[in-house]
Amino acid sequence: MADFTSGDYSGEWTRFSERFREAIAQDDYVRYATACAKRSGRTTGLPSKLTGARLADDKTAIIRVEYAGTKRTQTMVYEDSRWVGEPSAELAKNLGKPVGQWTC
Repeated sequence: MADFTSGDYSGEWTRFSERFREAIAQDDYVRYATACAKRSGRTTGLPSKLTGARLADDKTAIIRVEYAGTKRTQTMVYEDSRWVGEPSAELAKNLGKPVGQWTC
C-alpha cells in the first residue's frame, strides 16, 4: 500500500501476484497507474492505515485499509515465500485487454 500511496507504481507492480505481473509489463502498469492518478486527481503522500486482517486460508489473507478517508479491502496471496497483492475486481476486469483499453 505504501508504494501506491507514494506514487511508486513501479514498486507497487513488484508486489502484485505473478498472475497480474504476467498480464501487464511493469512499464505499462506505471503508465496506466500514473494516468489513472492524474485523471482522478489522487494526491500522493497521504497516510494509509491498516485497520484489520484475517487469514481466509493458509495462502490467502484479507486486509482492510483506510486511505484518504476511504476504506478498501485487499486480497493478498502467499507465493514465492512472500505475501503479494491480488488485483482488485476493478483492476482484474482489465486483464486480457490491450493496455490502451484498460479503464481506471
